Amino acid sequence: MGSPYFLRCYLVRHGPVEKVKGCLPAYDAELSSDQRQLHALKHHLPDDGEYHCSPLKRARQSYEILNPDGGKPSIDLRLEEQNFGSWHERPMAEVWDDISQRMNPTHPVSFINYDDCPPGGTSFDDVYQKAGAFLAELVAKRSEKPQMIISHAGTSKALLGHMLGLSPAQAMMIEISHGSVSVADYIYDTQKPDDISPWQIQCINRLYGA
Repeated sequence: MGSPYFLRCYLVRHGPVEKVKGCLPAYDAELSSDQRQLHALKHHLPDDGEYHCSPLKRARQSYEILNPDGGKPSIDLRLEEQNFGSWHERPMAEVWDDISQRMNPTHPVSFINYDDCPPGGTSFDDVYQKAGAFLAELVAKRSEKPQMIISHAGTSKALLGHMLGLSPAQAMMIEISHGSVSVADYIYDTQKPDDISPWQIQCINRLYGA
């Protein structure tokens, strides 16, 4: 059961996906057969949550594992992962060659910067802006049920970035593993100082059954 005083959000990254070794996976890749983290995680999630899901297959398949008898989740396009365009399903060596010709990667944990856009794809900044709009709408609804958000590494980083007041480049530094959950509470309290975030972070990147 929820509370009228705070909104609890569970940010879940989908499980591992099918891909060719040494290549970026397909943009709409399916889950692989080994989903032990998701099967373990489902025993640690509330039974009365409202589910929001990225439209991509791997997120929807993760929902089916986590909540097999729960009906259909709310599908939201703003929860989609960054699209790497023509780089998907190509060997990383070829991707690096393309990057070296197009841009100057300087981010310490990503092969491109937050505002770089792969050919035919989107930037992390695009993901960040859509995640912020989704989060603002979610908070405004003031639901008393836990909010279950099944998406991707980039989307979870963006959501946490907004919660923590980080820039897009800083948000990219957060580690989000397959099948992990991050939990945060939005505190509905208008008396707080302006320089204090209304989000209380309970955990980031917690794994079960690893």
